[in-house]
Amino acid sequence: MKYRDMCGEKVSVLGLGCMRLPTVKKDGENIIDEQAFLEMADYSVKNGINYFDTAFGYHNGTSEIELGKVIKELGIRERIFIADKLPPWNINADGDVEKVFQTQLNKVQTDYFDFFLLHNMTKEFWDGKIADLDVLNHVKEFKKQGRIRHLGFSFHDDLETFKRIIDSSDGAFEFCQIQLNYADAASNFQAGLEGLKYASDNGLSVVIMEPLKGGKLVVLPEHVSKILPEGRTIVENALDFLWDMKEISILLSGMGSMEQLKENIKYASRSDVGMLSEDEKKRIMEAGDIFNQGARVQCTGCRYCMPCPANIDIPEIFKLYNEQALTYTWEDEPSKKYLDMEYKADACVKCRNCVSHCPQNFDIPKLLEEAGESLSK
Repeated sequence: MKYRDMCGEKVSVLGLGCMRLPTVKKDGENIIDEQAFLEMADYSVKNGINYFDTAFGYHNGTSEIELGKVIKELGIRERIFIADKLPPWNINADGDVEKVFQTQLNKVQTDYFDFFLLHNMTKEFWDGKIADLDVLNHVKEFKKQGRIRHLGFSFHDDLETFKRIIDSSDGAFEFCQIQLNYADAASNFQAGLEGLKYASDNGLSVVIMEPLKGGKLVVLPEHVSKILPEGRTIVENALDFLWDMKEISILLSGMGSMEQLKENIKYASRSDVGMLSEDEKKRIMEAGDIFNQGARVQCTGCRYCMPCPANIDIPEIFKLYNEQALTYTWEDEPSKKYLDMEYKADACVKCRNCVSHCPQNFDIPKLLEEAGESLSK
């Protein structure tokens, strides 16, 4: 395993994201496969991964609990860094910050978090709840108390908002977590490459989430994959594109199987800053441009929009909508899958609950309508 500096700590270049852990069916619901997760965590630590990232809402609120169980059973608390996040949507009144934070500590069965983030910072949350309820000062106090070692924020908004959060936080943040991959870099999505450099220039370590765009960059249409540099797999090209950059401390990958974990550890072991030639970087960005021309909704499948009161599987419909864009006109598999769904896009009641939870700020009802019309043809 390779390691880089993050806030003065030596972190593995690959972190285990706990948002997409392996699951099993129980009573009709998908729950975390405890044994599979235990084996993956054990393998991770034995092969050098020392950064585990979770959040309050991952896996319907069970990710923190299962992570706590695994850490206790394996006895690895002093060998790893735990990163957790404060959910702004659960902070609605005085006292909520302390209440939610202590709940998170209890769920993970720890007295402190090595890295702690204000989750999903957007203009709305930063200017609203974070300011109105003095959240930043609360978490800074937790840091003084030793319950947080390093404070940061995760981000889903535009570049201007990203810079403003850094500039207006009076040096409170030591690191940030941004969504970045070669497709997002090509489209200047959210903070993008400019935001990455801005954070680094201002002394912040940078964590990358969605390096494979929620799995969308794992299986590519031939007309996209053939542009990528030869000699690497599709996944390795995507990860190396990021590891090549000196501004990045760590990539988080939501690995859902031991196979994915082993593969990514292998790639991490041969990663390095400056590992790509200028031509290789150019080709990867070109692939991102072409990918973006075929992906209609930049949904990562995080499922924050779920559950839908109308029982619509919103991420699945967007997935099919994007797949349709990346297939040729005579390949109608996405439409077939859509037409087989019990609850289709036209079941939307336009309550807009999903919109308030979407990290990407999508107008989901409008996009559902467009997707339904296209997939029904």
